[in-house]
Amino acid sequence: MPSSPLRARTAAALLVLALTPVAGCGGSGGDAGDYAATWNGACRDLKQAQTRFLEQVQTLVPQQGGDPKAIAKRLRTPIDALADAREKALRQVRDAKAPDEFADFQGKTAKAAGIALEQVATIRRRVQDGNVTGDVRMTATPFPPLPAKLAEKAGDCRSGTGL
Repeated sequence: MPSSPLRARTAAALLVLALTPVAGCGGSGGDAGDYAATWNGACRDLKQAQTRFLEQVQTLVPQQGGDPKAIAKRLRTPIDALADAREKALRQVRDAKAPDEFADFQGKTAKAAGIALEQVATIRRRVQDGNVTGDVRMTATPFPPLPAKLAEKAGDCRSGTGL
C-alpha cells in the first residue's frame, strides 16, 4: 500500500494534469506574429507555474511526515497559485486575435476553454474544502491539436503544457 506522501504526490501530479492544457477562442483577422507571441507567452508562463508547483510539492510533502491534513493545508497556496496561472493562460489565448488561417482552430477550442475554466473552478472549490489529497482526476478537456504552423512560432506550447 502506498504511503501518504506518495498518495499526496500522486494527487498533486493529477492536479497538474487537470490544470495543464491551454487553449482558447478568439476573433479572426489578427496578426500571425502577435497571435503566436500571445500563445507562446501563455504557455511559457504556465510551464513556469507548473515547475514552481512541483518544486513546492516535493518540498512540502516530506516536511509534513505523511499527515494528510497537514499536507492538504500546506498545498492550498501552491494549488491556488497554479490555478491562477491556468486561468490567466486560458484567458490570454481565448482573447487573442486569431489570423484568418487559425480561425477554425480558435472556433473549435472555444468550448474546450470554457470547460477548462470550469475545471479550475472545481479544483478551487475542492481546495477550499480541504480536498487536495482525494480524487482530483477530471475528464480530459477535448482540445484540438495545436496547428503545426502555430507550434513552429510558439515553441513553448509544443511540450509541457498539454497542447
